[in-house]
Amino acid sequence: MNPSPVMTSIIRARTLGLAASIAAISGCGASAAAPADNPIPTITTVSPTPLVAGTGAISVALTGGGFRTATRARWNGQDRATTIRNSSSLVMELTASDVSVLAVGTGRITVANPAPGGGVSDPFSIAVVYPVPVISSLSPSVANGGVAGVELFVNGAGFAPSAMIRWNSTQVVTEFISPNQLRTVILRSNFPAAGAYQVTVTNPTPGGGTSSPATFTIQTF
Repeated sequence: MNPSPVMTSIIRARTLGLAASIAAISGCGASAAAPADNPIPTITTVSPTPLVAGTGAISVALTGGGFRTATRARWNGQDRATTIRNSSSLVMELTASDVSVLAVGTGRITVANPAPGGGVSDPFSIAVVYPVPVISSLSPSVANGGVAGVELFVNGAGFAPSAMIRWNSTQVVTEFISPNQLRTVILRSNFPAAGAYQVTVTNPTPGGGTSSPATFTIQTF
């Protein structure tokens, strides 16, 4: 038995409706938006600033915009370990060598996003300054008054290449050995009598300053 014209129309309408629905669904999948490109990130603030040299590795907090999971902070163009807090905040880790007393000057921080899109932020310049030096010991710390002079090694931390040793506030010729050691020769004319003499180290600017004194003892002549 053949279907009636009315039944045929209903079947045709349902078939066309199903085909249209499938086409609509397929069309939606084909036209789904591709993932948005990564933005070029920006830097607004950096903390701390300035960076004090010679104090070891430093965590630096950055605020800005456009930070993503794959964002990387860079120090003078080199990637550094980066922790993303959110799209406007991250923390970068500077190594001890990044901020050693031999690296005093101006550093450049940038932030980079990968493709698609992406790019590198404008640089943020930040000062790296000398610390106030610290004396841990003198070698030797005692001498007899009758000697012609004393070769003195000053041990400590944060000594700048141009740091100066002072003997009772008088600047003496200073040899830089490392950020942890300086050398000088104290002449007989610098200790006219027995007693306690104060030794300090002064770092230049930027930053810098004078250490707390260490005591050198001249014994009886």
